[in-house]
Amino acid sequence: MSLDDMVQTLAEQLGGPVVLYDADLNLVAFSVHGDDVDEARRSVILSRRASARAQEMIAAHQVGKAHSPVRLPPHEGTPARLVYPVWRDRYVVGYVASIDDRPQEGLEPYHERVLSAAEEEIGALLALRSLQHRSSSEESRRLLTGLLAEDPALRASAAEELLGAKMLSSAARYAVMVFRTAHVPGRPTGGPRLAVEQGLATIVRSTSLRACGAVVGEEGVLVIPRPVNPGRLATLLRRPGLEALTAG
Repeated sequence: MSLDDMVQTLAEQLGGPVVLYDADLNLVAFSVHGDDVDEARRSVILSRRASARAQEMIAAHQVGKAHSPVRLPPHEGTPARLVYPVWRDRYVVGYVASIDDRPQEGLEPYHERVLSAAEEEIGALLALRSLQHRSSSEESRRLLTGLLAEDPALRASAAEELLGAKMLSSAARYAVMVFRTAHVPGRPTGGPRLAVEQGLATIVRSTSLRACGAVVGEEGVLVIPRPVNPGRLATLLRRPGLEALTAG
């Protein structure tokens, strides 16, 4: 069973929408949502990442150390949530979040039983996904580093590999976008990686062309087989977690 299927099954068992995050609180899968989607859920679905406020609350309530569902109270119009940490081999590999319809009442044992029963399979699938993602990211970083190198032979070799592996569509002209953020104390530094991930996700949804991206050094690099659309780039940089980035 896929993670999407697992999440949809959980939603049907729990009687409400369910969202699955990885260990870094990036959105992995979400169940079918009705028309009453609140602004927080809409932001998560669009940005593919938990909001900054949700990340703060998960940390403040020490969800990453729990072994049972943790209740997050409502905040500024956002309904209460139940968050269940998914453990595998002594590490938290993800979080299952759902709406808490009865925050004033005791937690139903049925909810914990359902989540606990699904934890092993979800954990295994998340671990496999992380391994595949890490391998793909390392290969993308290696080839993009070569593509942007000073050595013409290295550039040509990297380009040939990117096209041969179908990691990048063939085109007469390419554009390279670079995402950079200033290092400010207390500010997360994962913005460039998030920008690359969300940029790639946007391209997948809007075109059949294949693009390639990775974090090279401290900058996010995205190579696309078409000109940059300034409007779409500006929209991307307005998403939660990317406001401090500059792109060129």
